[in-house]
Amino acid sequence: MSGAEDVLDLSECLARFITIPRNIRSDGTVRPDALYPYSWVELSVTRHHGLTEAMVWQRGEVVAAEMQKPLVGRADLETYVFQSQGLRVISTPQPENTNHADAIDWPIVKHDQKEIAIEIAVFAAYVKKSD
Repeated sequence: MSGAEDVLDLSECLARFITIPRNIRSDGTVRPDALYPYSWVELSVTRHHGLTEAMVWQRGEVVAAEMQKPLVGRADLETYVFQSQGLRVISTPQPENTNHADAIDWPIVKHDQKEIAIEIAVFAAYVKKSD
């Protein structure tokens, strides 16, 4: 990360792209695993800001291709959901995704990270990729 941190507006909509089908329950709700930072201390998301729906999906296809996995769908959340758990969401543009952002300030302890992901998942709206 370089330069000053650009903290996002609390009402901004974010997408967390989902490439693992088991991260979505049969009732269409998002499992916390889709919102867990795993080996990192930040969670990668994409801002909807200034993008059409088609452009958001296009970004998701790029993310999935980089991971060499199929794009299943996305979890949409507003920035305030992360903030309510003591996290910040900052703009971290990437060459392939100028709307890239990271949810940061996760605790170091993995159990604590999982607890936060559980709370965040409650507010995630799953949007299935259309065939």
